Amino acid sequence: MIAGNRARAARIALAVAGMLAATAAGAADYRIGPTPAWVRPVPFDSATHPQADAANVAYGARYDLIDDQVRLAANSRMRFHHVVSEAITDKGIDELSHREVEVDPGWESLVISQLDVIRDGKRVSRLHDMQVKVLQRERDLESRIYDGRKSVMLDLPDIRVGDIVEFAYTRSGMNPVFQGHHAGDFDMQWQVPVAHVHRRLSSATSLDLRVAQLTGAAAPQVAQAGGFDERVWDAHDVPALRVESSVPGNFNPYPWVEWSDFGSWGDVARWAEKLYPVPTHLSPALQAAVDGIARQSPDGDARIVAVLRLVQQQVRYLGVEIGAGTHAPSAPDVVYARRWGDCKEKALLMVTMLRALGMAASPALVHTERRDDVAHDLPNAGSFDHVITRVRYNGADYWLDPTRSPQQGTLATVSQPDYARALVLDGRSTALAAMPANTVAAHSREVQISVDSRAGFDQPVKYDVRTTYRGFSADMVRDDLGDGERARQQRRYLNFYAGSYRGIEVAAPFEVVDDTRANQVVVTEHYRVRDFWAHDDKGARQAWFHVPEIDNELKAPDEPIRTMPLSLHGPQSLREQVRVQLPQPWPDRHAEASVIDGAFKLSKSVRVRGDVLTADYALEIDHDAVPAAAVATYSADIGKAQDLLGDSLSTAHAGASSSWARAGRLVERTLVDIAALLGLAVLVRWVAIRWRARRAQSAAAIAAPAPASMDAANDSEQPLAA
Repeated sequence: MIAGNRARAARIALAVAGMLAATAAGAADYRIGPTPAWVRPVPFDSATHPQADAANVAYGARYDLIDDQVRLAANSRMRFHHVVSEAITDKGIDELSHREVEVDPGWESLVISQLDVIRDGKRVSRLHDMQVKVLQRERDLESRIYDGRKSVMLDLPDIRVGDIVEFAYTRSGMNPVFQGHHAGDFDMQWQVPVAHVHRRLSSATSLDLRVAQLTGAAAPQVAQAGGFDERVWDAHDVPALRVESSVPGNFNPYPWVEWSDFGSWGDVARWAEKLYPVPTHLSPALQAAVDGIARQSPDGDARIVAVLRLVQQQVRYLGVEIGAGTHAPSAPDVVYARRWGDCKEKALLMVTMLRALGMAASPALVHTERRDDVAHDLPNAGSFDHVITRVRYNGADYWLDPTRSPQQGTLATVSQPDYARALVLDGRSTALAAMPANTVAAHSREVQISVDSRAGFDQPVKYDVRTTYRGFSADMVRDDLGDGERARQQRRYLNFYAGSYRGIEVAAPFEVVDDTRANQVVVTEHYRVRDFWAHDDKGARQAWFHVPEIDNELKAPDEPIRTMPLSLHGPQSLREQVRVQLPQPWPDRHAEASVIDGAFKLSKSVRVRGDVLTADYALEIDHDAVPAAAVATYSADIGKAQDLLGDSLSTAHAGASSSWARAGRLVERTLVDIAALLGLAVLVRWVAIRWRARRAQSAAAIAAPAPASMDAANDSEQPLAA
């Protein structure tokens, strides 16, 4: 997989090599100059600074001052960043010796105004002593996104423990794609402690800027001077805030401030709609593609799916997001001719083709991680990171993502994304639209494990697994199988079951049946298991019947005592059956049990009739997160559920009346119902060991950057990176 990613990155690098050269030949990437006159100095007095004080230390460095100031006027934006930090240990030397600033050379300038080292109370400027490298590092190249941004990297020689480094620069410019609109934000806390945090927002009164404090951020000091509204946030001894493990992707515990001059989401929609013009006249090649779909697909639903598949499969994903390209897509004729584009370009191409076929289709802006959290934002252009397509057909809305691949199914069975909120660019939107939430049926699996041990206790058993994937699960397994590396997949499958049976080996290659119309994939695996019926300490034969898929999903959190919500792998539905053909008859028996939690439900039914044991499990995870207050109960219920997983049989008294026992404990004259506890796992995450998740998007915790590498403000100038 790693090698494959590297090869793909190399191919993409070659594809954009011409654009790399053209961009690198632009104006100077930085210059050394004075601090702008509008900046209000925030002095740092090293003489009164207690160097031996270990407070506010993290990663070997002490963060003494983080000062960010932003100046907004009509068609003008400047961002001043000022940081003071001290090397407390050897690890801190590395932190202070390197500085990195990202700039977009297409519309932005960088002026470095200060780089001082304070040693033994003496201040020395290192502006002309620093080593500077300018690199065009495409951080998202493996995701096929090229944004043309450059990294100005500064390295300082001879930094020692006890040195204080004071660094300041100013970035100036506005991306023309925003047509003079302003939006941005300040972070007010990080994962490292900071002695002094200073934030200043200076905006021309004529801008009618709206400002909001979120997640508990303090209100600013407000004043007016020279036609500008001044807002200042000043805080001392700001503690570190550590994000707990496995929080949902849309959970942000950090206080922050945002601003925007958009009056409503309708205003944002009107701005964005200008970037997405749908042409009425198509190029001959694109018109021919539309006509071909019209001939081959007489029904409207079939035409919608045909367009979706064409854009997904014939237009590869590649984003060249330079300057206005961060938010403005290329023309559909161009995208179809070159056969590559990013999310916004593929969405506009799909909309253009559908409208040419008489369908009501529109681009829709979404955020893949923050989802419904964007509803709490001030209306602004920076609340979205992805573009999909909404199609209105026969009175229903369909949300289709042309960057997903490969998707199968009819319009009724194709899996649809759930990003909770979307800004639809249909010319009428005045608010965010609510997307329908996925149910457990949208991500479902059925696993049937067939064990044939009729050959005898001392013979290998046949162990076959038939897994049916539906909806989004089918998309995922298709993507995993699409690289054609069946041998690698077979090894992964084998090692997954080796955790339950050490004597397992492949009896025949696995088989795949893809029902594209029903959007269903069936994978059948064939194994042999040696020593399935092992001798216990009394000489009897005993076998365990595991349910590895459900066990893989029911993992307790590694931080059950917490103040933050816990991310779950839901909604999803998983049914797993174990059917065992036994070497001899056992007494008939039937037992049922269940665990019901606020986030999941597990039910179990076990039957023995003659020489057949059948165990049926059903797991439904109804939500994608557990509130912090409910995690303790959830952890306890996970423990109860784990007690129900697995069954065993012993020949100790196979011919006598038997009874069920809990927790895998063998009791004389007992048929054991429940497997031994497998213990608490280390991580709660979307562990689909059977397949690779398509996006790295699993719900990862929000990790705030270290202040020393922070930009002056987080603007809405970042590209829509799908």
